[in-house]
Amino acid sequence: MEQDQSQQVDSNETARTRVGFPEAASKPKKSAWKLLLIIIIVLILLSVAAWFILGRNSRTPIEVEDVTPTAFINEEPTLMPTPTLMEVDKSEVKIQVLNGTGIAGGAGILKTKLEGLGFSGIEVGNASPQNYTDTEVTFSDSVSTSIIDEITSLLEDTYKNVEVNKAKVSGFDIKIITGYPKGYAPSPTNKPVSPTPTIKLSVTPTLTISPTLTPTPTL
Repeated sequence: MEQDQSQQVDSNETARTRVGFPEAASKPKKSAWKLLLIIIIVLILLSVAAWFILGRNSRTPIEVEDVTPTAFINEEPTLMPTPTLMEVDKSEVKIQVLNGTGIAGGAGILKTKLEGLGFSGIEVGNASPQNYTDTEVTFSDSVSTSIIDEITSLLEDTYKNVEVNKAKVSGFDIKIITGYPKGYAPSPTNKPVSPTPTIKLSVTPTLTISPTLTPTPTL
């Protein structure tokens, strides 16, 4: 009987010991969960505080100066007219063409070429003397640059050498004295020769007076 009671006491102590171990083991788990929960709550509070501070700063109103609205007028830009070159009336340009070489038709050939460019006021003649080898052209101050370039180009295409001058021309706007055309080879027979000056001698007649003798009467 006593033995059964001791066994029962031992079994009760064993049961109590087995029941007590799980309770002691559950305490660390609960404290760990509490610590973790506290850390999470702290992190959430810090995040909310940081968002509140940063968000408030970002929503700080920016002071803007008063700007007076400017009325914009929808107008089309004004286009400046493009300057155009004034057309020159070539019929009003007076040109004198002189044959300076003595080659037959030298002035007439050039006149025909000038008329092909639109010039009409052209007079032809012979230069004096007719011993020019280079073509000479003289433009007055009233002649435009375009006319000068056009006529000079024509002369350079037609004649061997061209001398361009700018001076006052009496009665005309342009004066041209023709020289040797391109491809012309002068020969001794057709080479212009300077005229030989003519020397005129004037003779004054001399009067000779012979004395007249009067006879003396003899007595």
